[in-house]
Amino acid sequence: MKPFFATVFGGLALGFLLVFYVDPRHLFHRERLPEKPPLHGEGMPISIFFKYGPRPLKLAHITYIEPPDLVLLGSSRTMLANSHMVSPSLKFFNFSVDGAKYTDYVGFWEALNEAGKRPRYLVLVPDGYAINGRYPGGVWLNTLKYFDRFIDKDAGPVRRGWDHLMEVWYALNESITWEMFRDSTKAALHVEPIWDMRGITKEDAAQNAVPQYLGDGGITEFPVKTKSEQLAQARFYGNLGAGLYSTIMYPWTPNPKAIQAMDRILKDAHQKGTRVMIIIPPFHPQTFKTISTLGALSGPFAEYRSIFKNLAAENPGTAFCDVMDPARLNCTEDDFVDALHMVPRCVETMIRSCFTDQGWSDLLPTQPHKT
Repeated sequence: MKPFFATVFGGLALGFLLVFYVDPRHLFHRERLPEKPPLHGEGMPISIFFKYGPRPLKLAHITYIEPPDLVLLGSSRTMLANSHMVSPSLKFFNFSVDGAKYTDYVGFWEALNEAGKRPRYLVLVPDGYAINGRYPGGVWLNTLKYFDRFIDKDAGPVRRGWDHLMEVWYALNESITWEMFRDSTKAALHVEPIWDMRGITKEDAAQNAVPQYLGDGGITEFPVKTKSEQLAQARFYGNLGAGLYSTIMYPWTPNPKAIQAMDRILKDAHQKGTRVMIIIPPFHPQTFKTISTLGALSGPFAEYRSIFKNLAAENPGTAFCDVMDPARLNCTEDDFVDALHMVPRCVETMIRSCFTDQGWSDLLPTQPHKT
């Protein structure tokens, strides 16, 4: 049996070393892209042959972009925000990523700090699951390492507790997969590149179900092939949305570490002269109606909203805008592709409404962008 176990463990070790060497997700030692990413205004949107989410791409952009005036940090719900939705005089970058947790918000903020590219304005659009201690998934080493450095600043390296070990475990569990081993092997043998930045048409993007990334960090739209398909998805997921979303909001236990981390972003931003706004984004009308009346969800969502409202109140100069009810924005079911993801028009309406209500209207373009 010993040769068998030695073979198994030896094979696993070689597999890990291969993934570490190729580092397709840029988790371990690769920080920069192999080539400069196309930046805003330098041509058409790009599609990136890139299966591992936008975190490495957006962290790598920090090296190349000019210090931004306005930064947006959010989840996939705000990935459609782009520079056309704010004043053309502003340098804008969207650091929203799918499934954003508190480690992502802090991680991107620290990465900007370390690069000396701290923005004048910061917009946070957090989901409830970002601070839900009962939702363990979605931690990524890309931003976790910046999170650790930010938290360590006050009093030197802090003692790592069990929760941190679990975060690292979840990150590795999502990072070291069979798919990564397969793609690392292809890259090592020069069969298929990890990165392939190329301009593609909107039609190609829809046909291949891949987003078109803009140089300002946004995407052109979610890859839905037709308008009728979008409406069908919206109605289907709108009706089932509360059940789908409850998987990451129920059971619900606010994570004190996450709340403290978000509070530290606000305090650090205030100390460094960055103005901050927190936005609670809208849901599909049917989803909002269901989670507002279903006891198992209405309580957690009310507490999530209250937590961020209190964080804003406790930090001077932090604006707070709650538009969780889509009726406040006149966003209908046609403005959603599923239970929680908006189409560009609703995203822009959210930004315009919140900026106007909170006295940030000078950061808006004179006329809404035609989406």
